[in-house]
Amino acid sequence: MCVGEVRKLVLPSEIAYGDAGALPDILPGATLVFEVELMDILSPTVNNDDDDDYYDESNEEMLRHQKEIMERHREEEQHHSGKSDDL
Repeated sequence: MCVGEVRKLVLPSEIAYGDAGALPDILPGATLVFEVELMDILSPTVNNDDDDDYYDESNEEMLRHQKEIMERHREEEQHHSGKSDDL
């Protein structure tokens, strides 16, 4: 992937949560779909202590971005299926 590129990852149930699911958010047998964007490529750093503060800010940004994508995907699914969380 190149920086800025977006890919759709589809994980069938067999390689995701399987028949167990992860209730209440992931139903048993669910296929997981992720839209991922490569935001940056970082050079490895030599870190002799256990302090991972270097990555904290980028992790928080990544998690916010992932939540936005998942929400957008959920809205698209609801639009296509005619369902709403307001039921």
